[in-house]
Amino acid sequence: MRSKKMLKKAGTGSIPNAFINIIGRNMLQNKLLLSFLKKQTGLKGTCFPTLESITPIDANESAIPRLIILDCK
Repeated sequence: MRSKKMLKKAGTGSIPNAFINIIGRNMLQNKLLLSFLKKQTGLKGTCFPTLESITPIDANESAIPRLIILDCK
């Protein structure tokens, strides 16, 4: 459930549906970051160990924006 603060931020120009992908080998750190981002934004997301392991976008997901975060050392 989104907080009142998040609902207030989501104006008419905002995109309510987006997907977060975090890519990197440190899965524990990345899952913690993803958990925080999901809680704060209300968006869905997943973590992947490598860029090649991201699942391809199918026809139903083509309109959904993706935020890709690369965890590099």
